[in-house]
Amino acid sequence: MWNAFFKTSFILGLICFTSSAFATDQQPNGFYVWASVIDVTPIVSTRHERIPTSQCRRVSEHRRRHHRDKASNADVLPVLFGGVLGGVIGNQFGRGNGKRAMTVIGALAGASIAGGRHQDINDKYPQKVCKTRYETHEVEAVEGYRVTYEYMGREFERVTEEHPGRKLKLYVTTEPVATNYI
Repeated sequence: MWNAFFKTSFILGLICFTSSAFATDQQPNGFYVWASVIDVTPIVSTRHERIPTSQCRRVSEHRRRHHRDKASNADVLPVLFGGVLGGVIGNQFGRGNGKRAMTVIGALAGASIAGGRHQDINDKYPQKVCKTRYETHEVEAVEGYRVTYEYMGREFERVTEEHPGRKLKLYVTTEPVATNYI
């Protein structure tokens, strides 16, 4: 029973599909003909388009930093020598307790200067730098086609979305001119 039902449904569906596929919206007094295409001219529009372009490059950025060496036994001698020399120079100034104070200040300053060896280091850090520029380009687009065709010895013109080729399919209808129908 199901088998007969499916066969009947299939045949009815096929009849409905084929009848709708071949149905056209033509009027009972019209027909199709082919006209010869004489000329096809593309209708071109031009617009300006801004296109971003990115230009990147690598740049080395210099950063200066101070680097102080770690103290070692070899660094003790310059500190002692700087302290003694600073003390001798500081002892040349002042009187009484001021002389002692200047000696101590000179010794501390000499030791600090001699022990404060540091090194300036220039480090390079590579960095990617990008700039975005906009370039304007003219873009042409075909909007349609102006078609000149011949039908029954007369030339006609119309605009189509697609290029028609050498022949253009026309739908011709016939209507009486008189307005007084019987």
